[in-house]
Amino acid sequence: MAEMHPPNPRLRGREQCVRILILANIVPARLGGYEEFIARLAETCRSAGDECIIAAAGAPAGRAADRWQSAGVRWEVLPGWTDANGVERPWRFVAPAVRLVSRHAPDIVAVRFGNELPVCAAALLCGRLKKKPIWVWEQDQQIRKAGFAARLFSRARLAGAVCDHMIAVSGRVRTGLVERGIPQSRISVIHNGVSDWPARADPGLLRREIGAGSADLVVGMVSSLIPRKRVDVAIRGFAAAGLARAVLVVIGGGPLEAKLRAEAESTGVAERVRFMGPRSDARDLLGGLDVFVHTSSAEGCAYAISEAMCAGLPVVATDAGASAEQILDGVTGFVAPVGDAGRTAERLRILAENPDLRRSMGAAARARWREMFRVERMVGLYIETCRSFFGLLNGRTRRISANPD
Repeated sequence: MAEMHPPNPRLRGREQCVRILILANIVPARLGGYEEFIARLAETCRSAGDECIIAAAGAPAGRAADRWQSAGVRWEVLPGWTDANGVERPWRFVAPAVRLVSRHAPDIVAVRFGNELPVCAAALLCGRLKKKPIWVWEQDQQIRKAGFAARLFSRARLAGAVCDHMIAVSGRVRTGLVERGIPQSRISVIHNGVSDWPARADPGLLRREIGAGSADLVVGMVSSLIPRKRVDVAIRGFAAAGLARAVLVVIGGGPLEAKLRAEAESTGVAERVRFMGPRSDARDLLGGLDVFVHTSSAEGCAYAISEAMCAGLPVVATDAGASAEQILDGVTGFVAPVGDAGRTAERLRILAENPDLRRSMGAAARARWREMFRVERMVGLYIETCRSFFGLLNGRTRRISANPD
């Protein structure tokens, strides 16, 4: 359960409806885990008589737009937050954000934005408004262990002083915030959750596409090809595992693709690594995998890991962000040290040699997703946290958090 912030005295006595304005630096061009969360949140708020508005850095498109429209999401675009090339301009956030808050008069402003100083500026300016909202900072990225200077002067500490409450996507993130002087009582932990995904494609689709036989082990990952995702560790670990009949599938695109192809060539596995590029059907393809691998050096609470767990896959991941909270080491998968291709290789070999272990771990992973990482649970805890500011937590919100599939 989320740890609740004490009821705010400014809000006592109000009606039980809540208006939430979410400011998120996303350009929802694909239907990912966060976009689905927004759709579910909007649906749940509407059914409960509450209201949710999202202001994003860009307009939704494709499947994300279709899903938001069907869910009745109210959205706006913050002009100038990103340029024509998608490059973020943090200080362009402030004035449009203040105007939005003034126009919508929300009870709660939740900010999912990795730049603390512009958020603090917007919150302080909104302090002049007649109706002052509660400000909630969502820390969705891993933060480093705080040294002496960070404990005293970090930007997160400043955000904690200006904002009324913080939401951390993992216990590790909460620890990092507490180290920076933010009281634990003002931090809720709400893990990212994903929706169930019924089989929408032939499980053999991926194997036919990559030319893998029924006896081949198919190891896969879904990842942007950027530095912090450390896809090179997965490639080197796959090569070091020495699996004679195995294929590594890399779903995703990014600026490091040429470098990663060269890595596969230099480690002698180029013919057994398939770069699939970005795929809108990535979750459908999970049905063709035997093992999922995730080797980031920094994360918040990775949607990709939860999606693999939902698909009933054992996961080999590095100990970044919430991975050690998502994965029960030795039960639902394995957790290896960050950057350790050797330990990753060892875990891959164990799973390659034990099909029964793969099946039992996959079933346990699915059960853990169901218990802890469903989007329904994420939405329920989010609403409970927001409503707790009113001192109006009741049976209705408790039922939302416990809603079965």
